[in-house]
Amino acid sequence: MELFTTDLAKLDFLLEADALLLDELQAQALAAEEVVTEELPQEKRPKYITNYIGSKQKLVDWIWRNTPDDVKTVFDAFSGSAVVGYMYKSKGLQVVTNDRLRFAYHAARAIIENNNTRLSADDIAALTKDNPKADDFVQKTFKGIFYAPGVHKIIDNIRANIDDLSGYKKDIALFALVRACLSGKGGFGHFSATKQNEKRSDTPKEFVERFENLCNRINALVFDNGQENKAYNKD
Repeated sequence: MELFTTDLAKLDFLLEADALLLDELQAQALAAEEVVTEELPQEKRPKYITNYIGSKQKLVDWIWRNTPDDVKTVFDAFSGSAVVGYMYKSKGLQVVTNDRLRFAYHAARAIIENNNTRLSADDIAALTKDNPKADDFVQKTFKGIFYAPGVHKIIDNIRANIDDLSGYKKDIALFALVRACLSGKGGFGHFSATKQNEKRSDTPKEFVERFENLCNRINALVFDNGQENKAYNKD
């Protein structure tokens, strides 16, 4: 199986990478008009787009073309961003995922195992409220790196509020928080970006808006494909 049959196919693949990243940035920049509280029709469901390092985002069509026709169940042993598992779920297959990384497990629970649970508008609003019981782990551990001043405290605060949730709602919120940390306009959160130029980093207000929008975007990704899908966090 060859990934690219022609040089033109390879060029299309590389250009698509830029297009996907642009779509992600545009999607996060748009404030949601209302919170998605029920399953969207397939044609209105947003694409699941990720800039997670190592993601097979640009390979999912190739993977699907090379999947045997008689497959009914798939097991993604190293699910990562869950983009492959989500593709298979969208095709109506039963999906079982696993990843040793806890974040990847929460991502898969949020959009693959979960068929109908979403965050409400009140849930999302509560996640960004000040929490006097929040610790200062991010503020101390990452002081002066990755994020603009003020954002570290917001991350600690949101993380503390997430613990008031349970089940798939907690998975969605954790998924959204990590995505917000990885997808700022300055590219922070990646290994190539540490100390940030404040002009290229999210302000605290922008970070909160990004997080809230991602909560709603993940809500919109949730759907029931009629299968009993399952996510694991095993070695």
